[in-house]
Amino acid sequence: MNALVRISKPVTNWVAERAHARLPDALEDRSSLADAPFNVLLYMTPWSMQVDAEGRCWINMSATAHEDPGGTVSMGVKKTDRGIVVYPSRGNTWKRSDRMGESVVGFKDYAPVSEVIA
Repeated sequence: MNALVRISKPVTNWVAERAHARLPDALEDRSSLADAPFNVLLYMTPWSMQVDAEGRCWINMSATAHEDPGGTVSMGVKKTDRGIVVYPSRGNTWKRSDRMGESVVGFKDYAPVSEVIA
């Protein structure tokens, strides 16, 4: 028996003719670092922070900030009146990137990290 199914219309037209599902409000993630309160320790994935060629640290403010650590969500982050403080967990390391430089500054979602406490 041949498992090949023929579609009379191109897939792109078939998809375009169907209504797209909308994400229910209850499932939308609104827990970004940008929306987080001040002076509350939250946890993020280590790749939420990038390091440029000069060793300057940048944090993705749109990345999800969790109340509890778990799995890859292991890096502590706190917004303070002095700026953003990062508390890497044991084993977190970063490489400087020549490709970041000024390009990260151009991304509206990145902010400078004021302090990294090892």
